[in-house]
Amino acid sequence: LVCALGCGFRRGLSGDALYGRFRTCGLAHLVAVSGAHTSIVLMMLMWLLRALRAPRWLTVTLSVLFVAIYVVFAGMPVSAVRSALMSLLALTSFFAKRRSASLNAIGLCILTFIITNPAACLSVSLFLSAGSTLGIVLFASLIASWFPRTPERLRTAVVQPLSLTFSSNLV
Repeated sequence: LVCALGCGFRRGLSGDALYGRFRTCGLAHLVAVSGAHTSIVLMMLMWLLRALRAPRWLTVTLSVLFVAIYVVFAGMPVSAVRSALMSLLALTSFFAKRRSASLNAIGLCILTFIITNPAACLSVSLFLSAGSTLGIVLFASLIASWFPRTPERLRTAVVQPLSLTFSSNLV
């Protein structure tokens, strides 16, 4: 289960009753590497590098390399590749001396997928991945802003995760 959650390696789970239970509950996507997995692993790496007081250029460089290696290691599922491309665009904006722009990043990702593989425009996986990310980019901050007087701890623990979840499901 830990291997499946961390890197999408499900060989041990395929015939296992546990994987069947995940599928029955509609949670099989949790053991498939997705954009969320890629983002979480990247955030943990960046947190570690920040804690070690690594310079920004080194943090960005190591993060770019790590994301590329992680996605290849995980088998390059569409949602992880989309997440990796968006992360790489955001990270490399540092070298271009520009701020990252999530909406532009998702647009470039979709365009890249369709240019490199025109059949990708028919991919349900790409549609769901890009759609949920677009929902987060467009609506997560707005939904979180509906609760301005929420104490910071409650905001971090409840409001932000729920606004991300709700906004990802909107699109």
